[in-house]
Amino acid sequence: MGLQCKKQAGTIYISGDTYPHRDAFKSIGGRFCWDTKSWMFADTLKQWDKVRRLCAELDGAAADFQEDAAEARQRGQDLIASVTMSATELAARSALHDSSAQHLEDLGLEPSTTQVSSQPHHGESHTQASAPQQSATMDSSFPLTEPSTQHGGDAEESATYHPLTSMVPPQDTPAKIYSIRELSSMVEQQITTTFPRPLWLIGEIQDFSVAKGGHRYFKLAESVPTKRNRSSGASAALNACLWRERYYNLQHRFSAQLLADLLRDDIKIKMYVRVTYFQKRGQLSLEVLDLDPEYTAGEMAQARQKLLKELERQGLRHRQKSLYLSLFPLRIGLITAAGSRAYSDFIHQLNEHPCGLEIIFVPAAMQGEHCSPDVCGALQQLETAKVDLIVLTRGGGSMADLQWFNDRHIAHTIANLNVPVIAAIGHHDDECVAQDVAHKALKTPTATAEYIHAMIQHVSSRIEDQARRSVALLAARYDAEFLKFQAMQQSFKLHLSTGVYHWEMKLHEAYQRLARGYSAYDHRQTMLLHTLTAQIQRSGEQGLTHIKHTLSAFTHQFFDVAAGRLHDYQEQLAQLDKQFHQVNPLPWLEAGWAMVFKANSRVRTMTELTVGETVDLRLQGGHVQALIQGLRPAGHTPSPQSSATSAPS
Repeated sequence: MGLQCKKQAGTIYISGDTYPHRDAFKSIGGRFCWDTKSWMFADTLKQWDKVRRLCAELDGAAADFQEDAAEARQRGQDLIASVTMSATELAARSALHDSSAQHLEDLGLEPSTTQVSSQPHHGESHTQASAPQQSATMDSSFPLTEPSTQHGGDAEESATYHPLTSMVPPQDTPAKIYSIRELSSMVEQQITTTFPRPLWLIGEIQDFSVAKGGHRYFKLAESVPTKRNRSSGASAALNACLWRERYYNLQHRFSAQLLADLLRDDIKIKMYVRVTYFQKRGQLSLEVLDLDPEYTAGEMAQARQKLLKELERQGLRHRQKSLYLSLFPLRIGLITAAGSRAYSDFIHQLNEHPCGLEIIFVPAAMQGEHCSPDVCGALQQLETAKVDLIVLTRGGGSMADLQWFNDRHIAHTIANLNVPVIAAIGHHDDECVAQDVAHKALKTPTATAEYIHAMIQHVSSRIEDQARRSVALLAARYDAEFLKFQAMQQSFKLHLSTGVYHWEMKLHEAYQRLARGYSAYDHRQTMLLHTLTAQIQRSGEQGLTHIKHTLSAFTHQFFDVAAGRLHDYQEQLAQLDKQFHQVNPLPWLEAGWAMVFKANSRVRTMTELTVGETVDLRLQGGHVQALIQGLRPAGHTPSPQSSATSAPS
């Protein structure tokens, strides 16, 4: 079953065999819907083209694309209307500029030389000028300001020179006196005339905050070099706001995690903004309409290359790759988030082929401000624990998630370790500095476990082959020695028979010569000969018995060691199976227990819950969403009044 793409009610749906491609759908801002078993995307022209290209790459000709005819006609009408609106807006902009210039001439002031231009403003990318006009006019109905939710910070006083305030009226004509409202209206009119349409702006986020109403306020700053030091100086900053509705639209287009990574302090970002002026506060503000995550990704790539060159100069970039990786790592250090999918995938894959490994797990944050200290501390802790191998892994995520592993501290810590590190960060298209400086870089936790298993399986196969070869060599050696022993025995018997016969002939000749006078001498020689024969036979039998005992002892010792090793492996396997059953939650779920999750995090104590919030109860066979109407501590007996007025918790 291939992939089916269709558009319905302002949403793009992808159904079918989507499980193998879940990471690819997440990377373009997809969200999985458990009810329909399909992936959902925002219905925009850019997103629809992106989804079509991705499905064609993943499924080829089997992908089925369905677009509602009514929606296609509406999209064409919207495009025609946007082009018409752009022409109308350009004419209105020119008329507004002419009326503003006439107004200044009536006041006795020289009109501004700012000309209305269809070219993009400074800081606006070239892609905006060639982009469809729909993106520039799609937000024309959005309010310029929201006085009830405007940023509450005090505006900084400015002593900027302005031609309206520096003009001195002629001595023969009385100077006109303006009210604050008139001057503010003139300033607003000038700003509206100069910036009639939104523009792209590049700056660094500072003082980011989220208001109670869900609006985001921050400053968009740019470092201004000084004469003494061109690399540092004061910052030119403007107040900016991202309204709640606009934030939710961006979250629907991209993802909540991507926005959380981009909208942070000290992040350089490219934004599509509308310049506004709030008369009541006399404050110039930027209203954010859109974001360009690819610009921030390019900045991150430049920082990554700079760090790699620094590590190259210090001789640390390839230091990990020169370390010796044990062919049979029995102690493996694991660094990932506690309770994460990466942890379960890695352990599950190792348990599929148990090899008696010892896993030393050290939890660490895989993103956020605690990522760098947690990961560096875990690496140093595992190096002190004398592990044979360290696995640093996490699940997939957005491109912004990758920046946490481009940290200089993490890169230097990995490069200076004396233990090989395998980095499996979970990104299929990009690599981070941590993967580049590690001993080996893999893509997923499952692939890392398979690599370790394959390495151990290879060594185990070599050991088994060596054991079989040793047994075969011992058997061949035994057969050769036994044949040699038989040959020696036959040769000994032959020589013994020949010697006996020779002595018998000599004795017979002596007996003939000496006759009866030498009977005593003949008896002594005969006894001596029998004694020598018995000694030789006993010596031969003892030598043969010793050889047999030696071979038997060696054989028993070999099989005893093999049986002991097999018994140890069986005990370790039983212990691992017992540990797995101890932490397996399925028996508890089958017994009727439930697991409580809030915002995809497991709730362990009642203090994490508040009345009125929604929690996710995971039972056997499915999930249940529940609204908390009351909380009752353990051992607390509700009073009759409270039980009559509130539902049970």
